[in-house]
Amino acid sequence: MNFIKKHIKGIITIIVLIIILVILLLLVSTLMPDTKKSSWGNRVSEIANHPITDNDIVTVKDALKTHQSVEDVSYRLSGRTMNFIITVASGVTRSKSESLVSDIISNLSDDIKGYYDIQVFYKSNDSEDTTYPFIGYKNKISSNFSFTKAG
Repeated sequence: MNFIKKHIKGIITIIVLIIILVILLLLVSTLMPDTKKSSWGNRVSEIANHPITDNDIVTVKDALKTHQSVEDVSYRLSGRTMNFIITVASGVTRSKSESLVSDIISNLSDDIKGYYDIQVFYKSNDSEDTTYPFIGYKNKISSNFSFTKAG
């Protein structure tokens, strides 16, 4: 009993700190989203039924790189969106760049085209060319790409 009387301020301080810590943890868990869940929610729940193989991507990249106008191609999958970044050579016209999407479409299966959206980011290493950058986009239910305005 003497110990409690002697250290009452320290004991009260520890109890108050524990209560504040519990309140803060409850607030954080209430206000913050659940980090264990997918950021895409249930929008990608069937993605395992529509796999994109490395071979699919290599085929598309190789088809694009056969054009002299293409300097580099990179790819990234983000949820249900396939992103291709195409770097074109200096002096390539916009219409020539836009025609490159036919190589993407022709080298992907109907299953992939019907499940994934496709974005194509066009850029050029020529800083003087005001045609670039621009983006082409195809929704999974669309058969054609739509393109943004330049710059």
